[in-house]
Amino acid sequence: MESNNISHLVLQSFHNLSQWNMTNHTYHIHEVSVSSMVIGALAGMIAAFTLILNSTILIVFAIDSHIRTPFNIYILNLTFQDWTIAAFSMTGFVALAVSPGWPWGWAYCGVFLYLDWATSACGLYSVALISLDRLWALFWPIHYRQRRNGARTSALICLGTWTYIQVVIAPCIAMDRFLYGFRDPRICAANQNAQPMYNSILGFSMYMIPLMIVFFSYTGITIKLRKRKKPKAKVSPLDLEAPRTVGTDTGPSSHTHNHSTSSDLHHDQKAKDKKARKASPVPTAATTRSKEEKEMKKREQRLFRSLLTLSLVGLICWSPGIFYYMVSSIAPAIFSETFFNLVVLLRFVSCGINPIVYHFSLPDVRKAVEKLFRIG
Repeated sequence: MESNNISHLVLQSFHNLSQWNMTNHTYHIHEVSVSSMVIGALAGMIAAFTLILNSTILIVFAIDSHIRTPFNIYILNLTFQDWTIAAFSMTGFVALAVSPGWPWGWAYCGVFLYLDWATSACGLYSVALISLDRLWALFWPIHYRQRRNGARTSALICLGTWTYIQVVIAPCIAMDRFLYGFRDPRICAANQNAQPMYNSILGFSMYMIPLMIVFFSYTGITIKLRKRKKPKAKVSPLDLEAPRTVGTDTGPSSHTHNHSTSSDLHHDQKAKDKKARKASPVPTAATTRSKEEKEMKKREQRLFRSLLTLSLVGLICWSPGIFYYMVSSIAPAIFSETFFNLVVLLRFVSCGINPIVYHFSLPDVRKAVEKLFRIG
């Protein structure tokens, strides 16, 4: 009898949790209002804009092998994740906003939830990988050049990260769909209260950790670059003058003699340099090496600017939603549908901004895009 009472209490508690989710989660059955239509329209425009821009970048990577550098592989990875978010997460969000309930059935709801969670985590980890790559290059440049000598390494790192994310997220979604999920096909939401511990661990490992990596990498790189830009101590022209020998005559005759000797030596040196340039098969090797070093430094600076911009966009657009998700999972009473919709839209905006950042901060990507559209 006692066991039956306990079972009844457990079932009743689970029923209460389900009822709370059905009535309080943003994906519940609702009447279509003007505000929800506006949110749906905004999300639809962001989705179309994001798909066009990221599709352009993907096409450029597909047809131009020259831009598939080790660093740009991370850019390709982030572009693919942004495209996937636009194609699945954004379209599902639009459907939920402009219709009373989920319009595409129970099965596709599981696909939508899985892709929504996984692609969001992959997008954040893509920015985190870019941050770690630049951090490595800045603080340990010699080790970086020795170890990072091919695009294959970058591709394997991206694949490993993607696999890790699937291993963490897939079981949670599977258990939710088959054990704890809502059976009403009009409701497309994860029953997060049924797996509170798993969801807390998932939220921290999938979303909070990469955000922290981006934040600390951004901070460290910014401090290091500012130290590099500090002006060096100026050397006085007097310090560069040759010391005079004690007792040297400084009269007019001595000055004339020194000037003549200096002029002759300068003339002889010019003649020797001219002969050396004619005799040497590679006369400008040092100059070429110097130019290559300058170009490499310029490229590194552009990559750092690209990273810092991507990191800033990620921190601004993702932080509100992630912190809100973590807090609301602990204290569900603070849930606000309006705020939830706003942070989701902000997250979507970052997916459309990223390809614009590539275009303006990465010359090789910009040239490839211009070549695709026959610009310039």
